[in-house]
Amino acid sequence: MDGLPFEVLSFDDEQKWLEARKQYFTATMMADLATGSSAAREKVYRDRHGLSKPFAGNSYTQWGHEREPVLVEWAREHVDSRLKHSTDLYVSTEVDGAACTPDAVGCREDGTVAVLAEAKTTTNMWWKLEDVPERYLWQVQWQLLVTGAEACVLVFEYHEDFVPQGVDYFLIRPDKDTQERLLALLARQKDFEAGHVEARLPDFFADRVCELSKLKAQARELEDELKAEIKEFTGGEDFSYSDDDVQVTLSTPKRSSRFDTAGFKRAEPELYERFVKPGKAPSQRVTLKWKGAA
Repeated sequence: MDGLPFEVLSFDDEQKWLEARKQYFTATMMADLATGSSAAREKVYRDRHGLSKPFAGNSYTQWGHEREPVLVEWAREHVDSRLKHSTDLYVSTEVDGAACTPDAVGCREDGTVAVLAEAKTTTNMWWKLEDVPERYLWQVQWQLLVTGAEACVLVFEYHEDFVPQGVDYFLIRPDKDTQERLLALLARQKDFEAGHVEARLPDFFADRVCELSKLKAQARELEDELKAEIKEFTGGEDFSYSDDDVQVTLSTPKRSSRFDTAGFKRAEPELYERFVKPGKAPSQRVTLKWKGAA
């Protein structure tokens, strides 16, 4: 339908959908940029250009995939009857390169999107919106931006060892400031990708990195064996030995506590900014890793 702020692309299999979304900046990618370090720009670039190893998933993602239609149906019955499960790719006609795949979409009679739904499963109960992982909130705001929807039903199910314990939801409205930050991240990523230069490493160096990685793996194995022998020798009791050549310590650390920086930032953003100080200028670092190593 003409005049809509998006175009809807449908696919008959998942592989075609995966290939098509590489052309755009999706909600997942934008959440990576919003919550990650500068390395996230490289990750998104590699994901979009098919240079990353595809994520194979795990038991938690599989569970979430299985529960998605159940949670969407719950949202349709309890929140908004217009919601329908969707796997379509929504591509913005107003923001170049922006796209998303909401779990459910509720449309008005004129074809515009009124409401979305995003289904999540969690092992930690979300009592308030601040408990929701930050990347999910970025994803929702991106979906609202792309589709022009008035709200998104973030429906979630708490489970214990994959046994459902209950369903609840938050109704999230568009946030102008957050969406402007997302658009700024998008512009920066486009600049980054436009000037991106593929790194090349001569085979000579690659072979040496491989050799070093294998030696490190062998050393770690020997070290683990030695540590196990020392524990057995001491009977698991705390132990300390030192001479001119070696120092061996077996100790039981005290239980530590940490300051919840992310939680404090969400609860007191202005106070957080007042006390943030720039760290020391970082020095250049070389990291060596052979991807084929065990």
